[in-house]
Amino acid sequence: MENKELVAQLIDALMDRGFAHADDGNPEAAIADFTEVLKLDPDSEQSCFFRAMMHSRLDELDLAIADYTRLLELAPNDADAYIQRGVAFSKKGAPDPAIADYNRLNPVFAWAYTSRAFAYYNLGELDRAIEDYTAAIKFSPAFAAWAYSGRGVALARKGALDLAIADYTTAIAQDPTFETTYFNRGSAYLDRGELDPAIADFTKAIDINPSYAVAYNGRGAAHFRKGDFDAAIIDCTRAINLDHEFAWAYFYRGAAYLGKGEEELATVEFELAVLFEPMHICAQGQLEGILM
Repeated sequence: MENKELVAQLIDALMDRGFAHADDGNPEAAIADFTEVLKLDPDSEQSCFFRAMMHSRLDELDLAIADYTRLLELAPNDADAYIQRGVAFSKKGAPDPAIADYNRLNPVFAWAYTSRAFAYYNLGELDRAIEDYTAAIKFSPAFAAWAYSGRGVALARKGALDLAIADYTTAIAQDPTFETTYFNRGSAYLDRGELDPAIADFTKAIDINPSYAVAYNGRGAAHFRKGDFDAAIIDCTRAINLDHEFAWAYFYRGAAYLGKGEEELATVEFELAVLFEPMHICAQGQLEGILM
């Protein structure tokens, strides 16, 4: 009896230390403590779950999936385990088992619908993704910014830009701090040729996240289409400074140089675009046009 009490005290101490390591941003040490707990108590659901989370934090996805699977053997109805294992499968690029995990969840889990929708989107099954995003919105309409934003992305990919912009606008109304939604709405405006609203949205995304390279590039593309070549060059340069292999930023900077009549500089930019993205058809086409 005394021995059991000592083991229980040791387990509590190891769990507390593991949580402290996790809070301090030291997942490796947390994993070591949770592993010690599992040696003492192989059926510890809590240590299985938190060790899996630490493995996920380190992108050790196979180990995380193994721990979530063990947890589900111990607790077959643990919704969080299905959700987190589904997320791990998605991060690993395995949408089919991710969807299978989300399918096991009760429909009231709006977040599960959103996660499954993302997996469907990655499979190119846009209608099913839109269906799931819509279900998530239905179950939690007042807290569905992610679902509105995700549905907007799927609608935009289908070419339904008006509907996409409406969803992005609703998402922004619910969560005005999410820079990706501003970027996506700006991209939809850009695709529609509405350049000033596009620039405004890209600017808002940059205000929220000054290191957002794709937003600088998007704004640069909008400036280019407006004929403001100097502004385009400035924004594309900012994007390149943040991501030195950003092929589209080189392309639009080259296009802006070409618009200014600076053909030699443009050629260098198009060559860099092709260097970092060998199948960049637009840059290849510009180089062929210059060389003819």
